[in-house]
Amino acid sequence: MLVILSDEHGGIYDHVAPPETINPDGKVSVQPACDFTRLGVRVPVVLVSPYIPRGWIENSQDYDHTSLLRTVEKRFNLPALTLRDAQANTFERVFDLDAPREDAPLSLRRPDDPVTLAAYLDSKKRLADFETAAVKAALDAGQFARSAASEFQISLVRLTKHLALAGENAVSEVLRLSRWADMEHDVAEQVRKVSTKLFGHLF
Repeated sequence: MLVILSDEHGGIYDHVAPPETINPDGKVSVQPACDFTRLGVRVPVVLVSPYIPRGWIENSQDYDHTSLLRTVEKRFNLPALTLRDAQANTFERVFDLDAPREDAPLSLRRPDDPVTLAAYLDSKKRLADFETAAVKAALDAGQFARSAASEFQISLVRLTKHLALAGENAVSEVLRLSRWADMEHDVAEQVRKVSTKLFGHLF
């Protein structure tokens, strides 16, 4: 399943009042006053899977951004990160088909209009320039984020520590569980490495 989830509503007016929800961790804000017990306006999400009927639209189930987390937690038998994702609805109810659809194209033609072609050629050049020496120089120049990891990024690291990897021996498991990350870049690297090994095993 491919999940395309918007972070914000994009300024589109919503005629439905935002629903109440549960405070994720008991924290409240004094200034401005907020107890985090109400969701915001609705945002679009697209779920792509051969097990979803063509042209199907779900409009009767409440989801929030933590529904993605809860779906992953349920799929891999992981503990919830907060009370918010513990009570969130998961996405598996959208899989209505017993067998995958076979009407999807096996390949897509790259658009050949001048704007798309120029963007594609530019991306290839950027990838070629993205070498180890260039990354080190950018780090030395402070062009990469040296910021401390946010609570969300640290939560991702905690999540990866619960993902058991096939073929992992006792030593590598201890290293995975003990390795920590305090900086944004280290978090991204750790999550990428673990998720690559996990999904490489699954697929």
